[in-house]
Amino acid sequence: MRLKTCITIASLCVLFTACGVSCAYSSKTKPKPVKVQVREQAPIVDIGMQPHKEYVVREVIDLQGKQVNVQENVTITFKKGGAIVNGTLKGNGSKLNSKTDEVLGVKLKGTWRVDKISDLVFSKDYLTDTDIINNLNTIQSDVMANEVTINRDYRIAIAKSGGAGLLPSSHSTILLKGTLSLEGNDYKTYQIIDIKNKEDVIVKGGRIMGDVGKHTYIEGTTSEWGMGVNIMQSKDVTISDMYITKCTGDGIYISGGKEPSVGIYDNASKNITIRNVTCDDNRRQGVSIIHVDGLVVRDCSFINTGKTEFTAPGSGIDIEPNVSNGRNMSVRNVVVDNCLIKNNKGSSIATNNTYEMEGRKNYENNLFSNCQTDGLLKAQSHDVTFRKCSFKEVRIASVYAPTHITFENCIISGGYGVILYAPSERGVQSKDRLLALDFRGCTISTVAEETRTNALISCYKSYVPNLEYVNFEDCVFTIPSGKASDYGLTDYSFKGKLRIRKSEINMQGRNLDANGMELYNNKIRCRSTSQLGTRASNRVISDN
Repeated sequence: MRLKTCITIASLCVLFTACGVSCAYSSKTKPKPVKVQVREQAPIVDIGMQPHKEYVVREVIDLQGKQVNVQENVTITFKKGGAIVNGTLKGNGSKLNSKTDEVLGVKLKGTWRVDKISDLVFSKDYLTDTDIINNLNTIQSDVMANEVTINRDYRIAIAKSGGAGLLPSSHSTILLKGTLSLEGNDYKTYQIIDIKNKEDVIVKGGRIMGDVGKHTYIEGTTSEWGMGVNIMQSKDVTISDMYITKCTGDGIYISGGKEPSVGIYDNASKNITIRNVTCDDNRRQGVSIIHVDGLVVRDCSFINTGKTEFTAPGSGIDIEPNVSNGRNMSVRNVVVDNCLIKNNKGSSIATNNTYEMEGRKNYENNLFSNCQTDGLLKAQSHDVTFRKCSFKEVRIASVYAPTHITFENCIISGGYGVILYAPSERGVQSKDRLLALDFRGCTISTVAEETRTNALISCYKSYVPNLEYVNFEDCVFTIPSGKASDYGLTDYSFKGKLRIRKSEINMQGRNLDANGMELYNNKIRCRSTSQLGTRASNRVISDN
């Protein structure tokens, strides 16, 4: 029976007026009427709650828009037919006990100690969707374990730019079974779920929907900071089994504290797990990884970024430690495993380097494994390994700091092969930004019908002054037969810094110019070779 009907029935039992008597009873043994003082000008009412006691609600209490200040350490227990509606309860270490749905039609303030609660205890007859989510935020406590179950769909409004919707506390488990949809706004920044300076948080299930298609963009702003899930300077956080879509910024954003670091990596988010999450059709990125030490992203999909609305960069996954205003952010000990990254306006994966400060590396020990993409890898980072991944094309540069990337058993096919970029002249000298690449057991080919580049391994502007080495071992190189006759293995003289060992090179009837390369023990199919001679046991099969 809905609460409004219950109130009608309760009104037959008692007339709740300025000097009336409620039908709530605070005694376990003998019910006694409790005086309720409601005056026209008084914002606070007293319904007889005694400190450190249990207050049993057996009928419907209408607060007539007033506030009740709950006494210290009171437990409010609802029996069948009991409810409190139309006002505000301000807790003081208060507890709730109910096995009945829709017993609270009031806003909550103050402090509460409720270890387990469902959204179904709140009545939509008296509360907006936003009120209920705010109540769930209020009722959690960082000093105890909390389990919050959200069963229904909610359309929520965020009060101000930079504000947030659902705010999990430390030691909380959020079981999201419905959808949190954001009402349209004109904010540059928002977070639908905000986990900031928290620890031991689990958010599982449900759908998150931003306001793309309903957002009002203010001239002169990008509104690119609207996040589905924001994780900031937190530790031991797990996000799982969730679908996140149509955020004006990123599906997920992971970073650390904004204040300058005191110690090494001290304010990074730590021990974060993202599992079985789909980020679909978000406007800026699928996920941004900015400042973290210990992250596992497994069995996830980052797809269709920028499909409905787009703002750069538009990557499925973007790793980009920020360095500015004295901050030295870093990305360390990251594993991205068995993820699908597809149909994104920008790169499938981007690992962007920024300036290093104080001699500290901003990339360490990061691995992508078993990831499938249909697009571009744009990489400028240090100590990153790609294992059993597929890419359409790979672009690599060492722009602001040294770059060392390893590819193991990867497939690069359908784009323009591997393209190397020279560093910009900005900042430190190129000698401090050495580019080193290792390819092991990889298959590398290019698209047949395009001729944008002249080689399978090409150099943008044909000049890479900071190249340390490029090693290929146990790889297979194939140039599609549809390519122009002047298409080669490489368009750049690597001056001995390109080394190919124990690999297969299929030139499809073209000549192989080995100038500047070191080739050892390879199987080479070509029309003829130059600069090769009889070096290092290469087996040359002539196509003539």
